[in-house]
Amino acid sequence: MAFERNRLGIVYPVLFAGPGNTNSNFRGEARREYVKRTLQWVIDDPQFVTVEISRIKNSATRKEAASMLKAARKSGAVEEVVWCAQLVQLINEDGIVPASDISSLDEYDRVKAVDRLKECIDEACEYGAEKFTFFSGKDPAIMQGLSGEAAERVRGEAMVQLRRSLHEICLYLKQQNKKHKSDCVPLLIPFDARVNPPGVTPFKEMLIGPADRAEAIIESVRHHYGHEELGLLIDTSHAIINGEGPDTLKRIGAYVKHIHVSNCILNRNNPDGDLRYGDVHPAFNLPDSELTSPVLAGYLQALAECGFEGSFAFEIKPQDHEIPEDLTGAAKSLFYGACNRIEVNYAPRLNYIYQSRKFLSEGVWDQLCELRIHKKSIIKERMLKRKQRKQLASNGRMVILAADHPARMVTHDGRNPVGMGDRFDYLGRCARVMMASRVDGLMATADIIEDLVLLDYLQQEKTGKSFLDERVLIACMNRSGLSGARYELLDRNTAYRDAKKIKELKLDGAKMLMRLAVPDPYDRYALQTMEECSRSIEICNEIDLPVFLEPLPVKQIDGQYKVLMNADDLIRIIGVASGLSHSTANLWLKIPYVDNYWRVAQSFSGPILMLGGASTGNPIDVIEQFVRGMGEGENVRGAMVGRNVLYPGGDDPAAVAEAVCALVHEGVSANDAVKRIQPMRGAKMDLLKV
Repeated sequence: MAFERNRLGIVYPVLFAGPGNTNSNFRGEARREYVKRTLQWVIDDPQFVTVEISRIKNSATRKEAASMLKAARKSGAVEEVVWCAQLVQLINEDGIVPASDISSLDEYDRVKAVDRLKECIDEACEYGAEKFTFFSGKDPAIMQGLSGEAAERVRGEAMVQLRRSLHEICLYLKQQNKKHKSDCVPLLIPFDARVNPPGVTPFKEMLIGPADRAEAIIESVRHHYGHEELGLLIDTSHAIINGEGPDTLKRIGAYVKHIHVSNCILNRNNPDGDLRYGDVHPAFNLPDSELTSPVLAGYLQALAECGFEGSFAFEIKPQDHEIPEDLTGAAKSLFYGACNRIEVNYAPRLNYIYQSRKFLSEGVWDQLCELRIHKKSIIKERMLKRKQRKQLASNGRMVILAADHPARMVTHDGRNPVGMGDRFDYLGRCARVMMASRVDGLMATADIIEDLVLLDYLQQEKTGKSFLDERVLIACMNRSGLSGARYELLDRNTAYRDAKKIKELKLDGAKMLMRLAVPDPYDRYALQTMEECSRSIEICNEIDLPVFLEPLPVKQIDGQYKVLMNADDLIRIIGVASGLSHSTANLWLKIPYVDNYWRVAQSFSGPILMLGGASTGNPIDVIEQFVRGMGEGENVRGAMVGRNVLYPGGDDPAAVAEAVCALVHEGVSANDAVKRIQPMRGAKMDLLKV
């Protein structure tokens, strides 16, 4: 599950705001017994290792709370304390500081607001807090009812005042850190900036606010004053109210150090709209909740891509008769469910992109070219010396890498129409999969197989180890059905043409493609291909060579032959395929996954390998399809997959191949298969030691 190593916590004085869900604890005025009981409940929860606390006015109660947290630290029950100055700012006791707070245009008011936060820092130090959180204050432009250029001018002045305040807060916190030998960091909270409708105040109308302003002020403070420690605390409810989704989070991800997981309801007609409308952090899973599992998963995916290592904390404000302790169960369920969604577990880092040349370098490529010119005899010598498997599929299952597409003029890699035509990159990806993952073998044309044989020779010369020994090597035979050709269905043996030669070269099988379009103006060519496949299968049977036949029903659409991806058409062509030649004893079928795959599996008693199809740039879909397919029949025995493994967007081909191997050989779920990708991504890039 994603974020297993990140801390999880609770905003304590918001969840336990006071007896009967009053606000005495929120104000820092709760009785000692209430504070002691409820704080101990948080400490005793094994999943809450981050505790967010705020002002406790009674010094004796405050000392006892600090002592409880100190003891919990020693026992390991608590790992992090966060001091929430934003609660003090929101209460704004006695109204001494204006709502614009540390962004006040009036210098006297700004200084008062900063001094109040300094007092909060002093109290945070009593707890040994690791983080100190606060907000900017209201947008003066909204407070003055301004719009247009006048509003932007006032906001610009307020941003200057805020920058000055942040500098003073960071300086004071550094002084206190030095004094107390602590390492507390300041975190600014972007609140919602939504303007309140007349007569009600469900929103906070804060200056920071929108993510672009948050980003600008953090960069400004870091640039002008060097306060690299200043970061952001992002609250999901504020982001939702501001209309800021996962893409916004990615943009500011470098500054995000802490996350509040919180809900909001934006339907004013909600049955409890008077209590829960706006920025009040209601319980999760309520009617009209904005933070649903898919929405939270979107934010989590963005954080995973940013490499977020900070803490998460639930901010939940019980209402009416709600029991605080009960609300945390729903929160955990929502959070863990979102963390365990497949797209969150898969999320690659934003700065990660697989580069084939970092695995197979230009220097190795040059050596390969030299071998082809000066030592070409090595190819056959090595193929004849290669150790073959005693049994094709030792556990009855196989994952085979398919690399025969360029020979049929199929070069689109999902992004680049001729991407697979770059042999340097293509070979590097093939070698990466063969060397770094557990794939059982390779199906390819002679050029690819021989390139890998030469790389294997170079590797053996350096390390004494072969990555092709005991791997299944399958020869592709018919490739004349060129993509886009008028006579595309006439697919003759133009690659490996002779089954006996395949056997002689100690290859482990022969692969053929048979596409049928019936009726079609050119269906006679499909029938010729069918006859040629039958003859080839017959020869393979005579020499006991396994056959991997890919029968595909196709139809000409806009001048191109498209595969008919439905069970009925696949069942019809499987009947034709399984009737070829005098025996099916050596026959494996390669069939794409479709809905109702169980019906497809039942149309043939022999082994089936699923194919992956064209690259989508995201391997999640094909992994989920393979998981479903593996459960649809005992004769579904694995996959022969090419482009979706070799070109999985910017991801590592070997990592994706390993995920496919896990689901085929171990029977893991799609989610667990995807979890294998993260540790494999970019690992073992130095395997090709030549």
